[in-house]
Amino acid sequence: MNQRSILVDPELDRRFFLSDGRTISYREYGALNGRVVLALHGTPGSRLKYKPAHIAAGTRGLRIISPDRWGYGFTQAPRTRSLSFYSDDIIEFTKALGVASFSVVGISGGAPFAAVLAAEMPEYVVKLALVSPVGRVAEKHLSKADIYSKYPLRRFHRFCFLSLPRVPGATRIFFWLYRLAMIIAPAHAVKIAIAGSSISDKRAMSSVESRHTLGKTFAAGLQNGVLGPIIDLNLFAVDWDFDIKKIRSSTKLWIGEDDLNVPIGSVLALARDISGATLLVINKQGHFWISENFSDVLDWIAGIETTR
Repeated sequence: MNQRSILVDPELDRRFFLSDGRTISYREYGALNGRVVLALHGTPGSRLKYKPAHIAAGTRGLRIISPDRWGYGFTQAPRTRSLSFYSDDIIEFTKALGVASFSVVGISGGAPFAAVLAAEMPEYVVKLALVSPVGRVAEKHLSKADIYSKYPLRRFHRFCFLSLPRVPGATRIFFWLYRLAMIIAPAHAVKIAIAGSSISDKRAMSSVESRHTLGKTFAAGLQNGVLGPIIDLNLFAVDWDFDIKKIRSSTKLWIGEDDLNVPIGSVLALARDISGATLLVINKQGHFWISENFSDVLDWIAGIETTR
């Protein structure tokens, strides 16, 4: 039997202990001995995010390693929290797993963490896939009279990415209330999460199954607290502490034209500023288009020709 046709156990929770004693929790999906894809979830999210891609990854000979990011699930955060420091954790993590090279996927809030890996680990990262990504939204970028002025931040974006992190305790209260809703009424909590999304997204999340999957992903990430989204929003509110011009990996970005969850201007700016990056704007799709189209991103990583 072809070793790449053997699938990993998608239900197995795994732990890795860093040299400083902290834990990284993760799951694996796809082919046991496939080409490695490090897949980072959004805000909020968890190691369960890529479970729907399990079979698709396996048939393409890909092995997805999906860690909980800092503060989510069972992954512990360091005292020093910066995007550049995140790459140090992943260097230790991947070396211990015996991974010599890999591709990286970052969905939504996972995109900045994926980008720093490509910038700081160029000898390891083969391809960088940024899906519905959170781009650079610090004030220094917004003040530029370029793409950002043509596509200004919505009030929702300013609230989440700029205002909320600046008010002491506000992010913690916001996500504690959301976590409480996930515990008491998970189905209703998921509806809250998509309430302000586009019509395209509401259509993508219209089935009970899709909402249930999203809810389980959120719940697993927030089960031990809300430090994860607090760290995320604090890091998103300031300038990234690495140079994206150092990214040399083959890079592709996907953004739905109807996406209301992330600032479109910041995505266009990322595509412009990452050397050789390809941008695909998807018609009549929103932030959650990936939930039905994991195969499009996996095809690109696997080198399979695709229109998307």
